[in-house]
Amino acid sequence: MFEIFSNKNFRIFYTGILLNDAVLILSPMIMGWVILSISDSPLMVGMAAGLGGCGLAFFSPFTGALIDRLNKRNVMVIALICQSVISLVFGSLLYLDSIQIWQILLIAFLSGSVASFRLTCKLAIPAELVKENQLLKASATNFFSITIMAIVAPVYGGWVLEEVGFAFAPWSCAVFLFFSAVIISRVKGIYSPEIQYGNTYLVDLMEGMKSLFFNKKVRLLIIIVLTSETFGWSVEAILPIIARDELGVDSIGLGYLMSAGAVGASITSLLITLLPEVKNKGLMVTVGLTGFGLGLILFSTSDIFWISTILLGLTYAFGLCYETSINTMLQTTVSPGMRGRALSFQTFGWGFSGMAGFMTGTIAMFLGAPIAVAAGGTVVAIQGIRTARKMFNVGVSSTD
Repeated sequence: MFEIFSNKNFRIFYTGILLNDAVLILSPMIMGWVILSISDSPLMVGMAAGLGGCGLAFFSPFTGALIDRLNKRNVMVIALICQSVISLVFGSLLYLDSIQIWQILLIAFLSGSVASFRLTCKLAIPAELVKENQLLKASATNFFSITIMAIVAPVYGGWVLEEVGFAFAPWSCAVFLFFSAVIISRVKGIYSPEIQYGNTYLVDLMEGMKSLFFNKKVRLLIIIVLTSETFGWSVEAILPIIARDELGVDSIGLGYLMSAGAVGASITSLLITLLPEVKNKGLMVTVGLTGFGLGLILFSTSDIFWISTILLGLTYAFGLCYETSINTMLQTTVSPGMRGRALSFQTFGWGFSGMAGFMTGTIAMFLGAPIAVAAGGTVVAIQGIRTARKMFNVGVSSTD
């Protein structure tokens, strides 16, 4: 970890993504609480998350092909500025008290679309700043930034929503994003890739999708990502409902609940960066995925706030274990020229956790949020057990 931070460009990049990651945590929290307060409808909460996920999933494959042709730093800076403008408009509509449900849903979709650029670049840039044998630790450090912000940002966001006013929450996001863009623009050592003469953007996109689809390792990893995001991480879309209706807390309590999950995830990422290299990353995926699913089932059974915070922390700890491992395996399985396209499928999968908001919001409305969480956790745990042998073999072969 300390060797990675001796790299000046990585330090600058890391400082910038801390602010970006604060917004990644704050945005769905703000969106969920605002639309729940305005509509009092779990279905609308799910729809907002779902439309954000649609934007993220739809544009991610195109983003991957694009950043394999352009300077990833420049693309990320432009995306940060665009998201800053969207947050500024959102806050202004709230301040003027003229916000409508359809406007919130539109903002959710636009935010998800821009996030496809921010997230894919965030995942791909470290590989251009560190050596390949440092990539697992760099990936864990990359995820560690979001877990650290996920501890602090929800507490801040809950306080702003409850004590200062709804409008100031997205305005804060706009400020964070602007400074993130300024800092990341100062990163050196990221160059525009050489593009094979005669290849068009669409050719690169189609060739990349074909290559990844016929790669058995990549295909298995993408299936795991899609399953876990759709049925597991979709819990994040309905956390505002669980906090208010099941645990009886306000937006400040929601912030503490989200922070507790982040504490668990940050412990895992810190351990990965400090402990010796784990050779079989497939084993890490199996343990993390199965533990994540079982943790969700346990979390769904609790209606006591402090017990729920502990259970969510344990659940997210397992979740970060498999997420970091998959991120590293995707990058080391493909050639450097394909990394943007490979990682875009991970962010494509993240979009499914948002799109699953349509499903979890509907289940929460008719059967209750705990049932939605437990059902998703069951699917994830079964997937972890079902793919255990394949993942172990993939993990062994990736170390050869």
